[in-house]
Amino acid sequence: MASYRGFWADLFAPDHDVGQLVDVDDVPVSLGALNQTVLVLFSGYWCPPCRAFTRTVVRFLEEHAGDVSVLYFGRDHNAAMQSFNLRTKPYFKLEWRSANGATLKRLKEIYPSIQGIPTVFAVDRDSGVIYSERARVGLLLHPDSILDLWLAGGDISTEEEEVFWSRDEVKIDAPEEDIVPHLPFETLVNEAGAPTAYDDLNTFILLYINAQWAHFVQDKITPVVSAFAAAHADDVSVVYYSLDANATDADKVLDGTNFYRFAHSANLVETAYELDKILSKDDPYNTFAAPRVIVIEKDTHKIVAKHHYGILIKPTEQIAAWKQGKPGITEGEIDAYFS
Repeated sequence: MASYRGFWADLFAPDHDVGQLVDVDDVPVSLGALNQTVLVLFSGYWCPPCRAFTRTVVRFLEEHAGDVSVLYFGRDHNAAMQSFNLRTKPYFKLEWRSANGATLKRLKEIYPSIQGIPTVFAVDRDSGVIYSERARVGLLLHPDSILDLWLAGGDISTEEEEVFWSRDEVKIDAPEEDIVPHLPFETLVNEAGAPTAYDDLNTFILLYINAQWAHFVQDKITPVVSAFAAAHADDVSVVYYSLDANATDADKVLDGTNFYRFAHSANLVETAYELDKILSKDDPYNTFAAPRVIVIEKDTHKIVAKHHYGILIKPTEQIAAWKQGKPGITEGEIDAYFS
């Protein structure tokens, strides 16, 4: 059994059901396979700030190749979610375990700085010495100099971190990308599997991105979307975009619905990654992720609503709002609903 020191002794404690450490190709490795500075990333696909933080981590890795590695500790709902999440990321990772939540809770008791996800620790590979418990903020504030600061025994100050978290949130007002030309409408079929033309769809296209693995316990969104579409059958067409790896899982999500869908193929996942780059180019929170509904006006290709919350919270008011080019719900109403 390996002998661990410092942070590694806490992470790999005997009472922690931690998965096997593997590389980007899922080949088992030891800590010695990682670069000298390790960013331990506590994260999960379902978490919007985690997805938004990804580009910062990947860019830092690219700029410090040979010096830095990422070790991913997943708070994903299941192994399939983690697999999808990391498919294109150059991370080492711990294989998913259902006990990860309990393990993270025990780590929080040792390291109170772990308030949630995403959290990043910068750790020396050999000694387990923690350079920084606030590495997420360090990466965001000083990506060009933070590694040298850590290696010199320094870190960002408490004041810098407090200023960062107390800053006013900057609303990104980026122009909307026309995603319709990038969607595989040539593969569109109806619920019976018959080819369907884009022009045959109703005025408002509900692009519904989902996967069987995208839910913690059960899928509560599909029934809501289905009921809304049935109540507004003359105005709405739901087009389902599956992120599942196989058609059988995709069909399980669609069971009992009459959604249109893009015929399942491996190309759907590849296209999804490209769509994610397009949507998040100017706004890292605007990701092509499951579950999500994007409402598109068919003729103009305008995105009139970016999520399903209006359908969930104010279903009877959405169509009228969309016809006026409005999203049908405010951020304040969404915050009030979930509070």
